[in-house]
Amino acid sequence: MADAGARFTQGSVAQHLVVTASTSALSLFAIFLVDILTLVYVSMLHDPVLLAAVGIAKVLLFFNSALTTGLIIAATAVLSERIGHRAARSVPRLTASLMLMVVMVSGLGATLQLALVVPITHWLG
Repeated sequence: MADAGARFTQGSVAQHLVVTASTSALSLFAIFLVDILTLVYVSMLHDPVLLAAVGIAKVLLFFNSALTTGLIIAATAVLSERIGHRAARSVPRLTASLMLMVVMVSGLGATLQLALVVPITHWLG
């Protein structure tokens, strides 16, 4: 198996920041572009109910995405610490466990949103 190596532990910190920030910015741009195109397409249908439904769905997706992103960041911190301590034997099991945790909590959040969609919709207006 090839050594994964620590890619961002050597070299210029500024270059690493530029690479990671630009990658994140590009992915956010792609997400927002898809959201804008979806809203433009639905607005062409001239049905305000559909447009409102898409808007509310985007808000609910944002909350679930924020929850999932936070969990992934926390899982990455835990996994990075384990890799840093050279505990290679436990990394695959920990990775699977953390991924399962993220999927289950995200699924629970989505289920909760689905169960409470009417009160959330009234709360959002």
